[in-house]
Amino acid sequence: MSGAIRVVQSEYLSSSSIIMSSTHIPLSNTPADYGATSEHSGLIKQHILPLLGQDQEVLRKRAYDSLGGVEPKETLEHLTEKTLEIKYGFAKITASLDPLDAYLRNYKIDGKPIELFQPSWLAIQADFDNVLRYSMNTAVNDAGYVKQFIDVMVPIIKDDKVPVDSKKKLLLYYISRAEETCNDAKLMTMSLRTISQRISDTANNITRVVNTAEKKSYTTVARLMGVIKVLKLDVDKLGLLQNSIASNTLAVLDVMHRAAYSPTTDSEFYAYMAQVIVITQDSSIILLDYANKVEAGETQYQQKTPVFGPALGGLYVFCCVATRTVVDLAGAVPEDGNKIQGYQANGTLAQQWNLIPKPDGSYEITSSVDGKVFMAYAEDRNHGAISARYAPSRWVLTPVNGHYGTYVFLSQRQFALDLRGSNAANETTIMLCNKHGRSNQQWILQEVM
Repeated sequence: MSGAIRVVQSEYLSSSSIIMSSTHIPLSNTPADYGATSEHSGLIKQHILPLLGQDQEVLRKRAYDSLGGVEPKETLEHLTEKTLEIKYGFAKITASLDPLDAYLRNYKIDGKPIELFQPSWLAIQADFDNVLRYSMNTAVNDAGYVKQFIDVMVPIIKDDKVPVDSKKKLLLYYISRAEETCNDAKLMTMSLRTISQRISDTANNITRVVNTAEKKSYTTVARLMGVIKVLKLDVDKLGLLQNSIASNTLAVLDVMHRAAYSPTTDSEFYAYMAQVIVITQDSSIILLDYANKVEAGETQYQQKTPVFGPALGGLYVFCCVATRTVVDLAGAVPEDGNKIQGYQANGTLAQQWNLIPKPDGSYEITSSVDGKVFMAYAEDRNHGAISARYAPSRWVLTPVNGHYGTYVFLSQRQFALDLRGSNAANETTIMLCNKHGRSNQQWILQEVM
């Protein structure tokens, strides 16, 4: 972990007057009225002063270690990447459920139509997004109160002229805030557990419905289950992190209670407060890191939201909306430079294409004739020819009107796969053209079962 933590602005960071007006603690007396004692000065030097002004990297390492367990620590350190992976996971599964829903419309169970999976999945995705945003906002606010504790309470604890009883009264306010922070973290943990269970229930329901409707193995569902399993594990790790944050906050609360209610001597009070300062510094770092990294993941996702086609890949026929003719490898000959054309559907391998998803959301496309020759373009330009080639080209599949099932195929320079002149005749040229989005540039993906 490197780099300084960016300070998240909060309404609670602006003024210590909020604390003072809320606690009704008689601190209006001047410090001189209390009178310094050598005993207090000695206790403060012994317990408190050595904790202040420590190196931030040392504090951050200690904060991560205080979470306990390897997984939550790693999740916090790599939370931006994990947030991005979870967002991508939801989007991939959403894209894949549309053609599955379309396929299952042909079946009934007990005489009733099968309920669509994509709408319920979108509801889970929306609830996860809400939980993530809420957790980020509460972390910012809670970090604000923690910073206020450090800015206001610590100087008072250091002041040997302020009586211990007054320090304990001020501590009671922060105990109430720590209780709220702990409850927030527990709520996030429970919410993520609920979402994880809903993901499992959806996966089980998909398997049950497909097995009932198909009466045989369905390879696409097997791939889909793999992606859902990874997503669930990622959500579970985020839940473990939230649980660790709750435990960390509970530790803060426990030591604060001990400092406020348990000490029989001033020495015990300062010893407890030393623990409070250590754990509070940990809590501040954890909360700020959590909020900043979740925000960074959200921002990266919004800046480059990938448009997922059938995110799991698979074997498809590409059918033109304008003519219902399909993409065909001429003569089923997998030779470099062989023509790729529009042709009436005949169910042969020449008309079946493997979609190979790449990490950036694009695809490579190979012919099922040999699995080696690519559907590719030699020149990425208007009227560029499409042919079989041994060198791959990248394609981005953009859903038409948000409908996952019908796509525009785009080259890297944003030229569209085009059936020339919307011609339904066999051997019609397929090429790259300026994108206009009409039906001869729209392709229905029909999965080969």
